[in-house]
Amino acid sequence: MAVALAKLRDATFAMFYIMTEQRETRGRTSTLQMLKLGVLYLVDAGQVLRAICLRQFGWDVEILRYMKKLDMVKNVFSVVPAATVPGTIFFIFAIILVTLALSDVAFVLHSFQRGKTTRIWSVIILRFLVATMVTTFFISIVSWILYPLRCSGIFNDEPTDTISTLLRGDSTVPCTPWGDQEVGVTIVSLAVAACFVLFSLVTTLLSFEIDPMSEAPGDKFTGRIEMLWSTVRVTAVLIHFAEANIVILGSLVFLCVHSVVVLALHVKVLPFHCHNINLLRGGIYATIFWMALSSAVVFSTCDSVDDGCDTATQTTLLGLSPIAFFLGCGIVKLRRDRSLEAVKMLRCEFLKSQSAGQGSAPSRGSPVNSGMIIKLVSQSETTQDEFYDVSSRHSRCFDSASSASLGIRVLLYAKDQRDLPFIGYLFERSMEEHPKSRQLTILHLQFMRFVFRDIQLGCSFVSRAIPGMKSFPRQ
Repeated sequence: MAVALAKLRDATFAMFYIMTEQRETRGRTSTLQMLKLGVLYLVDAGQVLRAICLRQFGWDVEILRYMKKLDMVKNVFSVVPAATVPGTIFFIFAIILVTLALSDVAFVLHSFQRGKTTRIWSVIILRFLVATMVTTFFISIVSWILYPLRCSGIFNDEPTDTISTLLRGDSTVPCTPWGDQEVGVTIVSLAVAACFVLFSLVTTLLSFEIDPMSEAPGDKFTGRIEMLWSTVRVTAVLIHFAEANIVILGSLVFLCVHSVVVLALHVKVLPFHCHNINLLRGGIYATIFWMALSSAVVFSTCDSVDDGCDTATQTTLLGLSPIAFFLGCGIVKLRRDRSLEAVKMLRCEFLKSQSAGQGSAPSRGSPVNSGMIIKLVSQSETTQDEFYDVSSRHSRCFDSASSASLGIRVLLYAKDQRDLPFIGYLFERSMEEHPKSRQLTILHLQFMRFVFRDIQLGCSFVSRAIPGMKSFPRQ
């Protein structure tokens, strides 16, 4: 059993490693590539914004008509009368897409476990499905899958296109997803939705680029932030099915907290290699937080949806959403600029140590020599030493391992080859200050493998720093 799980784990990581390598770009990132990815992210954000602005929250009809224009999927299908395209069509289409994606995953994993890595076409298909289903049209696909639970049409609010009217052949019957005739389809819908959400969470978590020098617009240092963003989208979909007022308000408050946590972690890590994509994501996360907060405010201040609510307040809240977007972009830019400033402050110290002959400045072939690495690992402070050594904490250049990691990555993305020795010096300082950080250890190994091209020294270091990790995937 343990051997089978180990093979499955290795095959899964190999699959996502090859997926990212398939789209790796070594040259300069073109404006068209960046624009294409930016449009996909904005399409995804538009669907989330429409999902969290509903009539049942108290939003005015005219404002909702404007918000629906942000949903590009809805706009595409709006050219066809909704009555001619029943929700069953989209439900079946979504089920087929999810089944195809999961079948492709099973096929690729089975092939990799048997050592057949030449069937790249299946990986290309999976990469396309992930880019479309998970990255761009996640909200729409989940909504289509949960069609049996919806007591209104997919593209309208009239209760004439439900699973009950379809199965019972009567447009006047009430919507009963858990009725005798509907319960089977509803259970299948929930099972497929759960599989798709799990598939999305796993793919977003593992779809990161291991090479820090990769320049594809969507490459990122870690997939954890994108995974949390997927959970925000799941929350936005589930709010549709809340009925009790306390449940709706609690869901909106939870969505506010959830989205601001994602924004804070994004600003802390800045996961994307491309700074412009980090800016765009920061603006999107800030906008989602603001609109979720606005929905909570509208719902809590609106006495009755039928009697109408204060449209002036709603218009003001909606008008402030662009400011929230640019504020999110500004916070990301400020975080990056502060990291660069902190790194620049250390440059003078590095140059002085070079001129005075203190320490060894790392060269391109080897950023840190093996003796220095062993010293850093063997002389790390114990918990007792760290507790009493107050002066060392105040004299640290990096207040956390995340700050050190971000500073090193930001300096690398400045793309000045003369900074390579300085990057090695930053690794020395950061790992001396945070010797127990696995994040810095892995980042150090990645730089040795791809930036400094010294994989043997990297493996030797990791085997000392992280027990149980003996090797690193080779290209």
